[in-house]
Amino acid sequence: HYPLRRQRQMCIRDRLRGKLLNNGHIGVDLFFIISGYIITKIILENKNDSFSLINFYSRRIRRIIPLLVIVTLISLVSIFFIFDYFLIKKNIKSAYTVITATSNLYFWLSSTIYQFAEKNNLMFLHFWSLSLEMQFYIFFPLLFFFFKKNLKIIKFILIIIFFISYYFVLRNYEIHNLFNFYNSLSRAFELIGGSIFFIFSENIKHFFKKKFFFFLYLLG
Repeated sequence: HYPLRRQRQMCIRDRLRGKLLNNGHIGVDLFFIISGYIITKIILENKNDSFSLINFYSRRIRRIIPLLVIVTLISLVSIFFIFDYFLIKKNIKSAYTVITATSNLYFWLSSTIYQFAEKNNLMFLHFWSLSLEMQFYIFFPLLFFFFKKNLKIIKFILIIIFFISYYFVLRNYEIHNLFNFYNSLSRAFELIGGSIFFIFSENIKHFFKKKFFFFLYLLG
């Protein structure tokens, strides 16, 4: 049975390498993980029992929207000096999705391959990740709003979402790779992973201190 077990291990390894590293762009993956970590830190350090959705949303809006509008407007003006009519029309269509935070869905539905960004001549293609992050900002805080006083339920829900998302990625990576790349559910495990890492950060620190206390003591 060893060769069969070994073959399964290699299959899982190849899936992880193929989907999570090569096709997913490791920099973007890390960006989502860090984003999930930071947003959870902001919410929990603001005292969970007094968490305000209005304050959270207003802070995100002030931080993102003004700069987003400026960049979008400048880009829209510049395309008239760069592209022909067909590409101008194409870029204007994608600009609408930037403002509505649906770029990731638009580029998936239009079968736009991110790896061919230069050939696509789409100035707003890189906004797909920001749109996905903005969707996360809209829905993720609701969890802390509805379960303000019960962090255990929040932990449980986050872990469930993490595994559902991860399973979804592994299930669809071969047949629906483009869908996986842009889809919110496929990226949820990265954002949620960062969130879980922050929530359990003290436990993780304690575990490593206990497990490697002797080595840490030697290192000073």
